[in-house]
Amino acid sequence: MKTRTHVILFLTAIITLTVGSAFGAYSGGSGTAPDPYQITTKQDLLALAANTADYGKCFILTADIDMEGQVFTTAVIAADTISGSGFQGTTFTGTFDGNGHKISYFTINGGSNWFLGLFGYVQGGLVKNLGVENCAVSGASWVGGLMGYEEYGAISNCYSTATVSGYSLVGGLVGRNAGSISNCYSTGSVSGSYAEVGGLVGENVSYSISNCYSTGTVISPSFVGGLVGYSYECSISNSYSTGAVNGASFVGGLVGYKTPGSSVNNSFWDTNTS
Repeated sequence: MKTRTHVILFLTAIITLTVGSAFGAYSGGSGTAPDPYQITTKQDLLALAANTADYGKCFILTADIDMEGQVFTTAVIAADTISGSGFQGTTFTGTFDGNGHKISYFTINGGSNWFLGLFGYVQGGLVKNLGVENCAVSGASWVGGLMGYEEYGAISNCYSTATVSGYSLVGGLVGRNAGSISNCYSTGSVSGSYAEVGGLVGENVSYSISNCYSTGTVISPSFVGGLVGYSYECSISNSYSTGAVNGASFVGGLVGYKTPGSSVNNSFWDTNTS
């Protein structure tokens, strides 16, 4: 009986350690759609950032997270590992549901780094119901308050009040978008020292923006717009911008420049603000 008791205790310890290691990085959940990992604290969010093996899983924010004092030189999640245009990190391909909560007060001093924002590069993933408040993001290119680059995925019901600056492909919400964006807004000021800068999105490629708006000041030498800086064969509908827009060439209150394959419907810019 003594030996059997020892075996039972040993097996119990293994099970406890296994369960602990599976859930210890976060506040609960298993990472599936019915039971997403729970992000409740700053430590949970930083654990997600570090655990690239989990980037294809499902997450839900269960509380507002204050990141004051956290200063990054790369994106918080899905960061690039080199300085330059060729992304070398791990893209986020899962689902992040903000659940109506916000992440606030982080700073990204990216310098010459690319792919900057709360998320650096989201590929085929979904980010929804999330706010980014009172943050500052600066860097080179592919720079946004929420996301540096979105590709083949979707962003819905999200907003950013971040101050965002960079060289090119800079947006209040997303630097470069090649996925769908719906029911989103940005209110922070946005600036770029070269081109393709927008209040919501710097460059929008082949996908749609619907039911969105931006209100912040936007400044860049060229391809600068209150909502979108450069629109390539994509559609914009039921959207508006109300911020002052300043630039030298290809400047628009709503869109700086759109290719012939692009469309704008039921959208406007409030010219009284500039």
